[in-house]
Amino acid sequence: MPIKEEDIKRILSGLAKYEGVESVVLADDTGFPLSSTISPKKAETISALVTSLIGKVKSILEELELSSLKVLVMRTADREILVTPQEGANLVVVRKLTK
Repeated sequence: MPIKEEDIKRILSGLAKYEGVESVVLADDTGFPLSSTISPKKAETISALVTSLIGKVKSILEELELSSLKVLVMRTADREILVTPQEGANLVVVRKLTK
C-alpha cells in the first residue's frame, strides 16, 4: 500500500522540528523531488545533485567491494547533510551543527 501524500508531508514536517534541522527533501531515485520543506526550485536542485552523488558513492563501494550504502553523511564547519537512500527514494536532511 503506497504512503499517502499527507502522511509524507506530516513525516517531513516532524523531521523538520528536530533541533537544527533546516530542510528535509524526499526525492525519487531519478532525482525528482517528491516532497520537501524548502522551495521547489531548491528541492529540485538538491534532489538531482544528491541522486548523482549517491550513484557515484555506490560505484566507489562496489569498486572497493564494500557492502551497500546505508547513510551518507557530509559535514561542513557548520552544517551536516544526511542522505538515506532507500529502494525508490532518497531522504535528505540538512541540519545546522550546534556547538
